[in-house]
Amino acid sequence: MFVRGVDRPNIALIRWSAPPGARHHEIAKLLRLSTFAGRRAMIFVPTARIGQELQNDLRNNGLEIPFYHSKLGTEWERQELLKRFQGESRPVVNHIICTNAFGMGLDIPDVRLVIHWQQPASVEDYLQEFGRAGRDGRQSVAVRLIETGRRAGRDVGLLRSMAEKTASGSGLDEITARAMLLQRLSQIDDLTALLGSKDCFRKALVEYFEGPKVPCAKDLDGLS
Repeated sequence: MFVRGVDRPNIALIRWSAPPGARHHEIAKLLRLSTFAGRRAMIFVPTARIGQELQNDLRNNGLEIPFYHSKLGTEWERQELLKRFQGESRPVVNHIICTNAFGMGLDIPDVRLVIHWQQPASVEDYLQEFGRAGRDGRQSVAVRLIETGRRAGRDVGLLRSMAEKTASGSGLDEITARAMLLQRLSQIDDLTALLGSKDCFRKALVEYFEGPKVPCAKDLDGLS
């Protein structure tokens, strides 16, 4: 049963240019905007290493933000942080850094800002992740940082490297592992092309899942 389509008109989709070395500064700027003061925000990162580096950089910028990931202490500590972000435990946490896998477990209605350090590994992942925002139907914002400068292309390179490691360590036979790798690389390329399009990103995203909108044909009398 379809409850609604993939379009989430209450979420503003923004592509935000930032060189890799300045992303933590751009994220700090976004979090400090009066629009998001006291509001819940999620920052998606691709790896634990990048998440820890971002956490340290934001701390140096005067922002103490917890990092929710698989290597975070005990199960009790992870659940306690989750409760703080949900407002069920004190002190309440409004902003959180999270890896993609752990962030998908956060289902909170009033997240107002979702930031992606870089693009995820597929269009489907991206839809699910920025969809953490505005689940109550109220206006929210999803920002994806875009590479600029001479080092542009490293994000996609990291995703492809991660896909290769996953396939090689899957324990599958060579043919199946190769098929898995090719599928993942294709998914990465699909999202890269979508995000790089100069057309309306929302329109391209909807058409990726639902196909192009076909105009209603008219009959011979000119009536639809």
